[in-house]
Amino acid sequence: MIPRQRTIHLISPADLPPSRDGFEVIGTFNPAAVAFPSPEHPDRVALLVRVAERPLERRPGFHASPYYTADGDLALDFIPDDAVSTADPRMLVFHDTGFKRLTFTSHLRVCFTHTGEKLDVIGPCLEPPHRQNDRLHRADRDAGSSDFDPLTSFGYEDPRITQIGDDFIITVVGASPHGVVTQLLRTTDFERFDTLGTAFCRENKDVVLFPRRFAGQYAAIHRPTGRFEVQPAEMWLAFSPDLRYWGDHAPLYGMDYVSLDQNKTFDASSRWDNGRIGGGVPPIATDAGWLVIYHASCRPTPGEPIGVYAAGALLLDLEHPSRVLAALPEPFMTPDEDFERAGFVKAVVFPTGYALRGDALDLYYGAADTHVGVARYALSELLHALETSKR
Repeated sequence: MIPRQRTIHLISPADLPPSRDGFEVIGTFNPAAVAFPSPEHPDRVALLVRVAERPLERRPGFHASPYYTADGDLALDFIPDDAVSTADPRMLVFHDTGFKRLTFTSHLRVCFTHTGEKLDVIGPCLEPPHRQNDRLHRADRDAGSSDFDPLTSFGYEDPRITQIGDDFIITVVGASPHGVVTQLLRTTDFERFDTLGTAFCRENKDVVLFPRRFAGQYAAIHRPTGRFEVQPAEMWLAFSPDLRYWGDHAPLYGMDYVSLDQNKTFDASSRWDNGRIGGGVPPIATDAGWLVIYHASCRPTPGEPIGVYAAGALLLDLEHPSRVLAALPEPFMTPDEDFERAGFVKAVVFPTGYALRGDALDLYYGAADTHVGVARYALSELLHALETSKR
């Protein structure tokens, strides 16, 4: 375990107001974060915080499930209690089909911290495209076309930000009855945003972009999932000439990597990452290679909806990012603080953004699907641990 130099509990649900009357904020978590210095605040960090909110209205015998309409309003479906399972507090699972509805919606809130120690500016909401949205614009909008996007009718989730040139490119999960997809947004000032459309179709999320091109191609780490599972979850690599059309998909890291030396006969049941694996913060260029900080979870114990979420690290070749140079055998960050262990979902640390100042690496992360934390690590210690983990 690599020790944290400090931990800051940055944002809680009480710190951000709901988007509209009749709703309450139940989670402020999984924030995209990127250095965004200004002359007055050279250490400023821009955040896109995922804000989950649920309706205050209750009806006996029913569960409420909110969704966005084409006009940007939030409407409610009321679903009979006996039609669904609620073992996971995040969703309603229909008994007859296994299909799911969320118990909340999510939007993004633009925020800024000048030092990483407290929230200094609370900005506007960034909601999915709809007819009255004046902050989000289609980059290729035709005259008379609608801004409404049915692929985001349950909201925006879990953004990441990568600076490429003068642009900040944002990957964000769109949730809807069609499943979860990954979409791209672009901004230069965190005031106006262009939507570039759907980059990865369902079921795909936890997409992080590299901050440079490889032979003229953009590169992304993504996490495809599906119901027909013959292998534990993996992270994949993909390339694109224009951020819109992605190809050359190939597995990057998963159980096959850790089992190579044991001829596929090892027992994964006790591993910390045998449940889910997905991208965390955008890859960080270092002299040793690309530092990739990712999240993973173990399989849940009986009676638990999900397993413990922790953070691991990989090292990729600088010129050939498909080459994994090293991987930490154990997580370097686990849910240890009280606010990381108790919340809407317990025992979760979920890194989604960073700011680097010399050797100080500040990781911005979601805690227990409820809070935002900032954990500081020494970059040199992480790289040293990876160097000693090389094969």
